[in-house]
Amino acid sequence: MYKTLLAAAILNLLSALVHTFVGGPEVMTPFRALEFNLENKAILHTVWHLVTITLFFTTAVFFLITLRPDRYATEQLAAVMSLPYVLFALLFVLMSIVYGVFLIQWVLLLPVGVVGLIGAKQIGRRNRAS
Repeated sequence: MYKTLLAAAILNLLSALVHTFVGGPEVMTPFRALEFNLENKAILHTVWHLVTITLFFTTAVFFLITLRPDRYATEQLAAVMSLPYVLFALLFVLMSIVYGVFLIQWVLLLPVGVVGLIGAKQIGRRNRAS
């Protein structure tokens, strides 16, 4: 079992739950009340749900890699699952600077990516050693 990838899975599950149960009421409820182009509103609402699906799906994959390392643990899969989280975090930092507001999402996303990349390296070392 790769404890670092288990940590990434748990952190990611936390992010998914916060996104769903805190972000939904805090962000989406007021968002739906806004008056602007219906098509744009539908697209942005869909993007919100794309993020929800991505968070829960990647959580499941991190758990799968952790629970069945003999079958699913590859350095490439773990890295491909982790790197977007680092990039998403950097995007939230950039947008915080651009808009002059503190977007806290990067605080949840960056640890998932960094811990996942550490786990990917561990898989690579173990695979090369065997």
